[in-house]
Amino acid sequence: MNGIAVRTEPGTTVTEGQAYAMLLAGMQRDTATLKALTVAWQANGQAFGGQHACGGCCGEGGWDPPREVCAHAWQGRRPHHRGLCGTVPGAYMPGWRMPMADVGSMGSATDADEDAVSGIIYLAELTGDDGLRNYALMSIAAFVNEVRWLIAMIAMLVAGMHMRS
Repeated sequence: MNGIAVRTEPGTTVTEGQAYAMLLAGMQRDTATLKALTVAWQANGQAFGGQHACGGCCGEGGWDPPREVCAHAWQGRRPHHRGLCGTVPGAYMPGWRMPMADVGSMGSATDADEDAVSGIIYLAELTGDDGLRNYALMSIAAFVNEVRWLIAMIAMLVAGMHMRS
């Protein structure tokens, strides 16, 4: 599959592998490879055409197929999924396994996301394209939103543990 950093199972990868390939392509100034990797990254973040982006949404709490989890998150049936879904329009953090074939593929991996954002910054600067520079800025904002949501969830869990003790 073009644009995916393939691992041992052909046609699939984890976002850490994809993001590391993006970072390395940027460091090597290989814009053609970096563009292909970035397109696959963005497509996996979008997840399903005709729906809100949901690749990085948390897929826990049920056995629905990813397409339904994504739809439910935006319809208010699974509001706890919306935190990671609350992305910056046009820049999405994908689910950790590419392509997103099941609920276990969902949920973002922040270590991958930071490497991918670095690769996107390389792409923007190597090409000098203002559209890609805007995409890089949106990707930075999407990553920051993701991290803020995760920190808030951890704080709630810690506060809940203190209240029980």
